[in-house]
Amino acid sequence: MATMIDHPLVEFIVRNPGLAETLIGEHVDDGQGYCRACALDAQRGYHSYPCSVRRMAELAHRVEQSSALPDRHEVAERADRRSSI
Repeated sequence: MATMIDHPLVEFIVRNPGLAETLIGEHVDDGQGYCRACALDAQRGYHSYPCSVRRMAELAHRVEQSSALPDRHEVAERADRRSSI
């Protein structure tokens, strides 16, 4: 039985093997509660940790690790349908 992935970023990460682990490794706490990778600009600093990229990567990683990993063809078909809208 396939699981539904309702977020396009999570689908993208799942469709690219190793990307979840890379993003999780890059989007880390700087020790002060901010994401080391997500700079806003020189004046505003960084996004709070965990940032949305980190949260999506963790969700994608859980999907990849679950026994209900969606068929890659099914994920691709949903992405194709979404892009044709």
